[in-house]
Amino acid sequence: MSRRRSSSRAAVTPADALRLSRSVLTSGEMLTAAAATITLRTSTLGLAALGLVPHDARESQRMVAEKAEAAVDAAAAAAAALPAAQSHVAGAMAAHWIEWGRWAAMPFAAAPPVAATAGLSTAAWTAWLSAYDAALRPYHKRTTANARRLSRKGGKKV
Repeated sequence: MSRRRSSSRAAVTPADALRLSRSVLTSGEMLTAAAATITLRTSTLGLAALGLVPHDARESQRMVAEKAEAAVDAAAAAAAALPAAQSHVAGAMAAHWIEWGRWAAMPFAAAPPVAATAGLSTAAWTAWLSAYDAALRPYHKRTTANARRLSRKGGKKV
């Protein structure tokens, strides 16, 4: 009984693992910056409510506008990444079904096409990660910039 190897990727590659690590670090940096921004804005609003510092209406308006802009930019970036991701998954699905079709035609001639299934799941994972990275970029850019700007501004004012 001969065993064939599938031409599909069988597992997550080192490049995929590196990309995932980068996404996790970027997410962590964004979440840390968001927490710092929330802390700085909340303390400034609290001090303004107590009358210790003047209320910064421009910062309050900016806070709301930036959230809306980031949401629109993230949705647009994810939507732009989806066609390529869908194409990648569709190609992996075709390879998956072709491999299973070959096996179904001669089930005793070869091992079940486990590699084709792994290739499909890897393609889906890669597509999801591409869309996630694209959607994360606008939020990361704004949160880190806000944390830097507010930490400089807060240090001078309070």
